[in-house]
Amino acid sequence: MMIAGLTKEYDQLDTYLAIKIAIQPMMDKLHLNFITKTEAHNPLSSKCKQLYGDNPFQLHHPD
Repeated sequence: MMIAGLTKEYDQLDTYLAIKIAIQPMMDKLHLNFITKTEAHNPLSSKCKQLYGDNPFQLHHPD
């Protein structure tokens, strides 16, 4: 059972990475960034602050 659970997690990670690699060039062009689920649930994490400033709930445009 443990192996099945780990395999499922790895399958999800592979899917996430495949999607990230496929659409990263478009996201770069649009100045968007991926954040992990942990960072998304912690709006004051350093990466969120770097990307969105002190108020992550306000929309920021690169222009």
